[in-house]
Amino acid sequence: MLRFCLHGQQPAYFPTGASRYLLHTIDSWVLLLTTLPALSPFPSRTSAQSFYNTYGSEHAARFYNRPREVKELVIRLKDEPTFTVLLGPPSSGKTALARAVTSLRRADQTPEFHPLTIDLRAADTMKNGSFLNAFLLQGQRHAIEGGWWNKWLSGLEVSAGGVSAKFGNKTVFPASAGNIFDDLATQLKPWDLVHGGRPPIIVVDEANFFKRIEDDTTQAFLDFAVRITKQEMKMHIIFTSSDSFFVNWLQKRVNPTHFSTLVVGDLPQQEAHNYFLHVVETHRQLSEKTKDFLKSLDFKIPFKMTGGRMFFIRKYVSQVCQSGYFENPMLFEPVTNAYASMGSNFLGKATTYKKQQAVDVAQLLVESPGYLPYANLVETFGDTVVEEMIEQNFLHYRPSATFSRDLLPSPSEPVLTAQSAPALCAMEELLEKFGK
Repeated sequence: MLRFCLHGQQPAYFPTGASRYLLHTIDSWVLLLTTLPALSPFPSRTSAQSFYNTYGSEHAARFYNRPREVKELVIRLKDEPTFTVLLGPPSSGKTALARAVTSLRRADQTPEFHPLTIDLRAADTMKNGSFLNAFLLQGQRHAIEGGWWNKWLSGLEVSAGGVSAKFGNKTVFPASAGNIFDDLATQLKPWDLVHGGRPPIIVVDEANFFKRIEDDTTQAFLDFAVRITKQEMKMHIIFTSSDSFFVNWLQKRVNPTHFSTLVVGDLPQQEAHNYFLHVVETHRQLSEKTKDFLKSLDFKIPFKMTGGRMFFIRKYVSQVCQSGYFENPMLFEPVTNAYASMGSNFLGKATTYKKQQAVDVAQLLVESPGYLPYANLVETFGDTVVEEMIEQNFLHYRPSATFSRDLLPSPSEPVLTAQSAPALCAMEELLEKFGK
């Protein structure tokens, strides 16, 4: 039996059934993604759309409109173990994509993969060893559910005050992060011995919170990640992050050749329209008259406000349901929020740039195809100015990538964008006020 306790107190056993399931649920809407139909091996030449038609559209509740990204990530996770960073702006669907893929099931309803997800947002970053505690706690929850992780962690015992660990008949006390990760890595079989089986995967959600921890546990896990991916090829590691500078931080601690970065962008316009129609059709509170109106609407109108981000598409439909139809972007709540948060950039409150520089950058971005080359902007305004604009969420940095498909023409170099479509709309309004 696995347990988690404070020294001197009775062990607290984890709940079972639905309550236990809710313990590791991050967002309720993400639960929809975990109900994707069974996944059986698919031909390597299967198109992204036919892959989606087979595995992603059996029922409206299972709708997840990222067929190409799902297919590419499945192929990656069925290949040799890799250390992958899913990078993208907030609410762009990184966590949802990772969860949708790692929760897929085969035709016989057995798991396609064996994921262990650690959400760093829930970790107490002020405490030393907080990642290790979060890792072991989540591991115990998965082990209680049985299956692959039960075999791996069934002998593990953890106490919050002075961590101890037990693997089989071997006890390590007090346990260092290095000892624990070394023991876990040793138990894993090399990838070539389980080829064709169900690969284990560790997903660290919002891995940029590692930057707040910065203790021996963090480096021990990063060393472990490199060891079990590149060196010993035993397990996949996936990090998700919304922080533009996270990759720079990671490169100082892990050789850049030891991990790869995939940028998760928004949906292209046609896929965004399909998702919009799905949200409208399945919305329980919309009247049939409103549904018919929205389905016949020129999608360019809401798309200007929402872009291809599913979070904002759902938000737009919900706001129409609550307050009625609107076309003015300043009536869209995410636009007004972005307007308020970005206003300080035009009031001379930044440290490294003045109002006119904010106006100039906003003007360039509004007149661009949706992005500006990072190198060009640094050359014009200087590195410190651009970095502060990114830190202030005035701009968002995106590395060069082929995984995302929302920027057209597709850039071949690192670029800077607005944080979102609502943020770009807010920039246009701010230019009307401050750009004269």
